[in-house]
Amino acid sequence: MTNQLNHSINQLLESTNEGVRIFRIGEFGLGYAKTIEIIEKTILFFKFLEENCIFEEEDRELINEMNSIFNQLSQALISRDDVLIADLLEYEFVPIVEKIRDSIIH
Repeated sequence: MTNQLNHSINQLLESTNEGVRIFRIGEFGLGYAKTIEIIEKTILFFKFLEENCIFEEEDRELINEMNSIFNQLSQALISRDDVLIADLLEYEFVPIVEKIRDSIIH
């Protein structure tokens, strides 16, 4: 399970970093498509965690924080705020996914 979880997190991080790069170079149409992919991977990641992991309180707080960022990202997508999407992905989303990875995969 740890390998599958690690693979899932790495795929999510790779997609997110690619999404940031795409937005930063101004390819907004492709950036929106990548953001939708990131959201889909995040949903699958949450589902996998829910089905396969037992969380400590600290882990739950990180997941709640990630969920909050995810909701902000969804709103930025609805608003078509390109700069906010890229900033949320790079400065909020990637760090929290990395924290979750480090916390869950000890």
